[in-house]
Amino acid sequence: AKEKLMELKTQKLAEVAPEAAGVGLRLDQSSPGQLGIFPDAHREGDEVVEYEGHPVLFVGEAIAQAVSGTTIDCDEGGQQLVIRKD
Repeated sequence: AKEKLMELKTQKLAEVAPEAAGVGLRLDQSSPGQLGIFPDAHREGDEVVEYEGHPVLFVGEAIAQAVSGTTIDCDEGGQQLVIRKD
């Protein structure tokens, strides 16, 4: 899943800000009861997931508590990220 996140990060940043350094993807609430991923910078208190030394996913404290005890992975086709309870 880290590799897929890195691909997604590269793709989204090319659309938004190709020169952005230190930017990753943020897992956050996109609408009530749903999570989404979007480009963002690191914030104090974030949990950071890295791939090959680069930040790929930032998870804020509130969302980190909500997804505690889960695994973020790719679906079988490798096209979508899924969150599974451990």
